Amino acid sequence: MRLPRIPARPFRCLFFLLLTATLLALASPALADDHVWRGSHNEYWSIGGNWDPVGLFPGIGDTVVFDGTTVDDMFIDVAAPSGIKFVASGISQSFIINGSASLSLSGIDCSGVVGTWRLRFSVGINLSAPSSLIGPPGNSLLIAGELNNNGNLLTIGGG
Repeated sequence: MRLPRIPARPFRCLFFLLLTATLLALASPALADDHVWRGSHNEYWSIGGNWDPVGLFPGIGDTVVFDGTTVDDMFIDVAAPSGIKFVASGISQSFIINGSASLSLSGIDCSGVVGTWRLRFSVGINLSAPSSLIGPPGNSLLIAGELNNNGNLLTIGGG
């Protein structure tokens, strides 16, 4: 007795559906991560112990966070990836960001700072997205390097 044949068409459709879903999942961009600058070893960007999570450096599209646990200034001693966003939140101390190369940032947000603070960029900054450099009154921002906002809105002021 011969068994009935199962049509191959539903299996082909299922195969192509799974293949398409897999390719779409692989092609989607990775989610951006937060990397908190601790500066607990020294001021050098390239030292993994200065970051939280430890040893993981910011990548394209990630956010560098300065918060109340940050203890040291930053010196960018290697080429930083483009598209990073700098966020200052919960800090009340001053920071100096030095380096041997310009930063290509997707944003700078200082709206979460508390108390009196000073932020000094001694590196060139290229902005690829609108940014706000807004903090409580009585604070200061110094950009000692070249600033290129590339036509993006840059809001500077006290909150």
